[in-house]
Amino acid sequence: MQIADTNTTRYNLFISTKQQDTMESISDIKKSRNDKCQYRYIELENGLRCMLISDDEVERSSVSLDVKVGAMCDPKGYYGLAHFCEHMLFLGTKKYPDETYYSTFIKNHGGSNNAFTDLMDTNYYFTVANSALSETLDMFSQFFKEPLFNKDSVTREMNAVDSEHKKNLSSDNWRMNQLLFTLSNPESHLNLFPTGSIETLSKENIREVLMDFHEKYYSANLMTLCIAGKHSLDDLERMCREHFSQIRNKSVKRLDSTLPVAYGKDQLGKFLRIVPVSPKHKVIVMWKFPDSIKKYKTKPSHYLSHILGHEGQNSLLSYLIDEELALSLTSYVDRKEANTEFLTAIIELTDKGLNEYERVIEIVAAFAQMLRVSGPQKYLFDELSQVERLSFEFKTQHGSVDTAVSVARSLHEFPKEIVRDVLEGMSVVTEYDEKAIKELIDLMVPENMIVCLTSSSCKELATTEEKWYKSKYSYEDFSEQLKNRLHYPQTNPSKNGKVLGLPPVNILIPKNVELLPKLSDAPVIPRMVKETEASTIWYKRDHKFEVPRGYGFCSIQTNDNGYPILGESHVFIQLYLKIFFEDIREFIYMAEMAGIDCKISSFFDKLTLTFHGFNESLPALVDSFLKKLKEFQPEKSRDLFEIKLAEMKNNVITFLKKTLYTLALDNYTSGLSNYGCDRYQYLRLVEGYNFDKFVFMSRNWLKNARLEWYIAGNLLEEKAIEVALMGEKLLIEKPLPKDVVKNYKTIAIPLHTEYWLVDKTLNEEEQSSCLISYFQGRPFFDCALEEWGKNAVAIDFIKESAFDYLRTKLQLGYVVNVSVANLNRVLGARFLMQSDTTCPEKVYQKVN
Repeated sequence: MQIADTNTTRYNLFISTKQQDTMESISDIKKSRNDKCQYRYIELENGLRCMLISDDEVERSSVSLDVKVGAMCDPKGYYGLAHFCEHMLFLGTKKYPDETYYSTFIKNHGGSNNAFTDLMDTNYYFTVANSALSETLDMFSQFFKEPLFNKDSVTREMNAVDSEHKKNLSSDNWRMNQLLFTLSNPESHLNLFPTGSIETLSKENIREVLMDFHEKYYSANLMTLCIAGKHSLDDLERMCREHFSQIRNKSVKRLDSTLPVAYGKDQLGKFLRIVPVSPKHKVIVMWKFPDSIKKYKTKPSHYLSHILGHEGQNSLLSYLIDEELALSLTSYVDRKEANTEFLTAIIELTDKGLNEYERVIEIVAAFAQMLRVSGPQKYLFDELSQVERLSFEFKTQHGSVDTAVSVARSLHEFPKEIVRDVLEGMSVVTEYDEKAIKELIDLMVPENMIVCLTSSSCKELATTEEKWYKSKYSYEDFSEQLKNRLHYPQTNPSKNGKVLGLPPVNILIPKNVELLPKLSDAPVIPRMVKETEASTIWYKRDHKFEVPRGYGFCSIQTNDNGYPILGESHVFIQLYLKIFFEDIREFIYMAEMAGIDCKISSFFDKLTLTFHGFNESLPALVDSFLKKLKEFQPEKSRDLFEIKLAEMKNNVITFLKKTLYTLALDNYTSGLSNYGCDRYQYLRLVEGYNFDKFVFMSRNWLKNARLEWYIAGNLLEEKAIEVALMGEKLLIEKPLPKDVVKNYKTIAIPLHTEYWLVDKTLNEEEQSSCLISYFQGRPFFDCALEEWGKNAVAIDFIKESAFDYLRTKLQLGYVVNVSVANLNRVLGARFLMQSDTTCPEKVYQKVN
């Protein structure tokens, strides 16, 4: 259970099949040509709206119910109440009073469950074995009929909410979002604290307020539901009506009007400084737009986010990188309230970019000015629409829990009159609206902006403390100097001739999406089709998904530069890949925008080359990618090396300030391996690394290597072999014999031996401690398959009781996890516990 990350906007969905419609159901909802599911939309007499999905291939049923009530409905003085209510619904109902019955039943039937509270809605979801769907729906529906809100549970779960809040204290995303809430109009619904804490919830009458909240807002007319399973549509409808028709309709009006406005004239045209936890420096630029969620066919803000975040030729990012001002740029549309959304650009700065942050903001304003002068471009819209159409038509997963959650949430915006459009409408932009796009471009002006600088360098000026996360910040109008630079931005071609402009035509977008003839005798498992001195090639023709895509995976093993055993070899390869990808970034981005992904990364004891996408262009793209890798000359990249080295250092420090359980998971893995080093050792190696060492190691890299390929999909066997042999020709100078390859291994813990690994975090504000208790079993190759299964079943059996005992009853902390921990083909089990109240030694005693 959790508060939703409000930094995202979902533009996804699904649905369809034709049956005879009735007054209560609709079945001719548009779906992709690759979708074999059956769909039915129904409205119950109580006003609850539901989408049913019958999927013959789904292994488990998935269900999501969304209530159009979120944190913005919290009563004043009771911040976090909607979130607290979400937690409490899991802890017993009148029909099923046992607090753990629901979650234990789901675990015992191969499923999982969770929930999250967002600003305007709360979502509950689960997966379960198809055979147990009806019984689980009965338990689940009781949440919305007769929850108990037991007094004892109220006090205990309040501590869980508080622990969840404390877990997020060191997250810069959470801190940034809370500042935007705090600085909104004090009279608006958005001036809130969504998570809540002991301080906001520990009140004498909290149980009565909680029950009143549920009674007031949990109304059937504010609920949308999605049920997906292997059952027929008629059986799914019967279950839906049986279990959800009794939820009362209280005719509650949804919170669509958010007057007074959260971000009006007094909140815009502002400059915000924040002192972050992370050592990274960022400029965040936000433009306020009217909400466009109803414009699902045209999505004008989606068009602008696509251009703003473009990484190809003429892009804002390419210009900033060439000027050595930025490392990365991300753009998205963030819906903060019912009538408002923000087009947001997050720019991670170099040290030079930090020193010249006003210039960075000026360049962003110059890009917006270029958009106003150029105007909307239909060719860009057509490319965006074409790629989204291809992704939609050849989507392969339909009945998953993610789909169920997306459908349930999106049904709020698709009433019965337009519900037939829900899948296509949320997945594909279909209509070009030049006027709507131009209207939004005209709003990209200083008076309609919020600009934020996050950096440790802000400490002297950012002295105000935010109440809930204790973030230090300052908030003021744009200075006259900055305002003038934003109104009249000046830019010249960058040092290497980069300019701000529109993206070029993308010639990589596929035109041929034909499928190979279906084979009746296609093997269902991969088979080795060729082996050479340097390569092993595995291949599998697609026999199931029937999509015009290919997929490839290549494991590159080498011992050059002491890889993977020496820690310094990992520093080198990370820098090598970062500089290489920056060298080919524009090429890779255009491929990604055409639905083709090609990348190389370091994974434990090997490099992994992966590629997937529409097969028409895939072989040529892989060829180009490998040639660029072969021709790459890192010794010509001294300036970029220094930038990427500083970025790596900041990334490691940022990681070391992450949540304790994230740090603990990383450290216990490295502590039990024979390769590389832990993050603290890695940081010291990064700090001592230099360009001369990098050039020396580059000259000795990939001299001796071995490749293992797996290629699958809508590709002929001959083409797969051709691609693999091309890779061998381009990458291998001297084949590396199999018997000298150095592999990652897990260190064996002697029987009846106990080891303690003690570590600390770099985050001075961290208030919690974390324990991982790991129990090592036998290597896979010493075990029968049955033993693997018994290990997994045993861990699954104790998960729920451990969670109930450690978190619910003892209240040791919010983060409790028991899981299978198979490290590099060695069986094991892991208990993870993060607590803000109890030291690790006492937690360890309780685990034992």
